[in-house]
Amino acid sequence: MNTASSNLPVPSSPPPSTTPTQTVRDVLSIFFYKKKVFVATLLGVIGVTLAITLLSPPRYETSADLLVKPALTRPFMISPEGGAFFASDVTLKDLNTIIFLLQSSEHLAQVAKRLGVANGDDPAAIQRAVAELKGRLKAEPLTESNVVRVTLKGGDPQETQRVLQTIVKTFVDYYIEINRVSGGIEFFRNQTEFLQRRLAQLNRELEQVVAQTGVVDPAVQRQTLLQLLRDLEQERMKMLSNLEEIRAKTHAFSEALTRFEKNGGRTLVGLPKTTIYDYPALIEMEKSLAQLTINLQRARNDYQPGSKPVQDAEAQYANMRTQIRQYLKQIIEDLKVEAESGQAALQALQARISDLNDKAVQLTGRSLAYEQLQLERELTSKQYGLYVDKQEEARIRQAKDDARFANVSIAAQPQLPVSPVFPRPGLMLTLALIVGPFVAAGVAAAAYLAEQRIYTPTDAAPYAPLLGALDAPPPGHPWQSAFAQTIPHASGRAS
Repeated sequence: MNTASSNLPVPSSPPPSTTPTQTVRDVLSIFFYKKKVFVATLLGVIGVTLAITLLSPPRYETSADLLVKPALTRPFMISPEGGAFFASDVTLKDLNTIIFLLQSSEHLAQVAKRLGVANGDDPAAIQRAVAELKGRLKAEPLTESNVVRVTLKGGDPQETQRVLQTIVKTFVDYYIEINRVSGGIEFFRNQTEFLQRRLAQLNRELEQVVAQTGVVDPAVQRQTLLQLLRDLEQERMKMLSNLEEIRAKTHAFSEALTRFEKNGGRTLVGLPKTTIYDYPALIEMEKSLAQLTINLQRARNDYQPGSKPVQDAEAQYANMRTQIRQYLKQIIEDLKVEAESGQAALQALQARISDLNDKAVQLTGRSLAYEQLQLERELTSKQYGLYVDKQEEARIRQAKDDARFANVSIAAQPQLPVSPVFPRPGLMLTLALIVGPFVAAGVAAAAYLAEQRIYTPTDAAPYAPLLGALDAPPPGHPWQSAFAQTIPHASGRAS
């Protein structure tokens, strides 16, 4: 065979080789060669999907919408009660500002405190709660709208809805608070609290003064005391007048008694008529004495001295003088006793007046501190009432401003999620059945290319230079046709 082939003419150059085309049959044959790899990969994808579906905890998701309205602005020169306001359009910058504030740590810290998931005195717990909320929260503006959609994920549907409701409600309050013009209501609130504490302190001081001094109402007490002093002074003057009158009577009766005893007077000459009228019995005695004096004179004129009529007249006369003398002495003793009693009462009255004068002086001194505290209390009470009214006016004005200038509102409340967003068995299995064959085909093709083995004529093309140096297989060999297609000039040599 070698001798015959040596007699054949050798071409000057080998004919150009043609690269064989890869048919669909060649591509499909790859999966048949690597069908075990294909099936194992497909089953692995489906198995992993089933494992994730069955073992993964459910994750729920709910959302709420915040409507950002055009903000109302008021010129500086217009009073708070003015009616001129201007609205500005909502820009993407405004929406991004809303999203930034919504996801800010300060706002989420308020949410954590309101939910009770973190203690306000533990900064580390607050930071952990804020980080956990940031990981679950998502906010983004909706296209061609003034709406910001806020989405929250969680493992419990009720808890997720409640947390998102708290987030959006807290954000509306937080947004109003940071846009509010501060200072007005805080000033009035601080002043009101200060005046309330001062008023309570003054009330305690007044109670202490009343307990220590007994002063309740200085003006009324002073007026009552002065009126009592005036009444007592009038009483003292009356007592002095009565005492002087008693002393005058005593002196008059004493002189009358002296004259009556020494001079042998037959009448009470020298006594005032008003004084004699105070003693009717003395008047009757004086009349009787006058009558007895007349009878004695008649007896002396009509009878001899020493006769019985004269002796009887003298005895009656002497008896009457004795009675008058004793009665005068009794009157003088009674007047002296009355004078002593009046003097004692006068001294007691003067002592009482002196005591009341001392009390008036003390009351004046004590009432100064009381009246000063009372005046300060009245002024503080008026100021307190004024600031309470101002605080209420500021609160009403602030509420009106909040309602007027709060341009963020809740457009859609979060709803209770019914089904979890992950895992979703039906969708995941469908995707596994769709994507799995492509993944399995890719793995099978990679395994096919990684294996150093020739299955089709196309696989032999990269090795054509090496195969060209080999003898062609004998006729009837299974690879003879494939070798001829791959290296035509070698096939000619074999023939």
